[in-house]
Amino acid sequence: MNNHDYAQKRYYWANKEKCKLSKQRSNEKLKKEVLTHYSLGELKCAKCNETDIMVLCIDHINGKGEEHRKSMGVIGGIAFYRKLKNLNYPDGFQVLCANCNLKKEIMKHRGIE
Repeated sequence: MNNHDYAQKRYYWANKEKCKLSKQRSNEKLKKEVLTHYSLGELKCAKCNETDIMVLCIDHINGKGEEHRKSMGVIGGIAFYRKLKNLNYPDGFQVLCANCNLKKEIMKHRGIE
């Protein structure tokens, strides 16, 4: 470990709560940026117009999200948002709230799509 790495670790441990809060804010900002992009500038669910960012998420329009995320080397969450941004917001995604996302999945499994 070089001196710079050691200094960073010392700073983190001395300011752990401050660092965690900063990371949380950064993650929230990224999520808002990605969701706003995929909801065409108006942060809301594509189906029911829900606007609470805490329940909004990215949906693969054509399904197979788990396969796609694995192929990208991410599980989901903030790593997935970061990957979408780094890939310059590829097509094929929309914003859904948790309820609409779950309903879409249930309908798919029942063959109702």
